[in-house]
Amino acid sequence: KFRTTPAGDLPLDEDILGSITHGMPGTSMPAWESRLSENERLSLVSYLKAFCEDFSSVKKGDLVGVEVQAPSQQDISNFQQRGKEIYTKMKL
Repeated sequence: KFRTTPAGDLPLDEDILGSITHGMPGTSMPAWESRLSENERLSLVSYLKAFCEDFSSVKKGDLVGVEVQAPSQQDISNFQQRGKEIYTKMKL
């Protein structure tokens, strides 16, 4: 429910750790930061993931395909010009 990944995707370990560490306000899930060490909370993340078979197909370090297009020289020139305009305007 509380994750940084898109809907339908599995949460990251960091998302699960955040829920354990900070709890879930408005629910009965308390924050465990003061009760469990960081290592204990990290171990709990692994333990909880063992209950969901979907995590077994995901290995830490799996790459996600993202199409990246380098900016053109014209894009760079436009960014630089816009940056100069903003700098000049803010310098007053």
